[in-house]
Amino acid sequence: MASARPTKPKRRTKERVLEHALALYNRFGEPNVSINAVASDMGISPGNLYYHYPSKDGVTEALIVQHAEHMRALHAAASDVGDIESAWFFLHTWFERVWAARFLYRDQNNLLIKTRVLEATLRDLTNASIQALQDMLQALHTQGWTPLAPQHMPRVAQNMALVINYWLSFAYVRDPRHALEPESEQNAVLQGALNTMSLMLPYLSGPAQQHLQAVMAHYATEAH
Repeated sequence: MASARPTKPKRRTKERVLEHALALYNRFGEPNVSINAVASDMGISPGNLYYHYPSKDGVTEALIVQHAEHMRALHAAASDVGDIESAWFFLHTWFERVWAARFLYRDQNNLLIKTRVLEATLRDLTNASIQALQDMLQALHTQGWTPLAPQHMPRVAQNMALVINYWLSFAYVRDPRHALEPESEQNAVLQGALNTMSLMLPYLSGPAQQHLQAVMAHYATEAH
């Protein structure tokens, strides 16, 4: 007699709420999704959802905290960036995670006024992003890829963070019907990473500039 297959543990309702809310927020924007719409998408009653999250703000806060945790894990790897290829991989991964929570980057300013928790979380995440980019630049400096003086790194890192934080908002304004749709993921991630990497070009040594230009040219063929 064949042994029964092990069954996968069912995801908890609380986890499913976040999964469905994230998908809806990403597709339609957080302001345009009600808590009842999330419950309907899950096939549960609003009362069941409210048992786990008493308000929509609670769902939104949980998603932003979850995203911040994912980003902090990535930030921790910034000091390990040792060359141009690893810098590209680092920033490309960064934009993949931004895309995964793109509702936040499209509606960032609106979300700021909702609760103090969101205000503090978004502020801390932005500051952590700038620090991670400084750490990346310092790592490239240590390996001889850039002569950029340490005192100038905060400004360059801040400009890079500005592009990262508002790239999807910029793309959405240019093409609101397509920019944030699922089929646009590859192009959005590539364009975001390419534009952020381009900010490093003036601060690289000659050979490093040529190396980065070659890397960017390769990936630019996949974007449009």
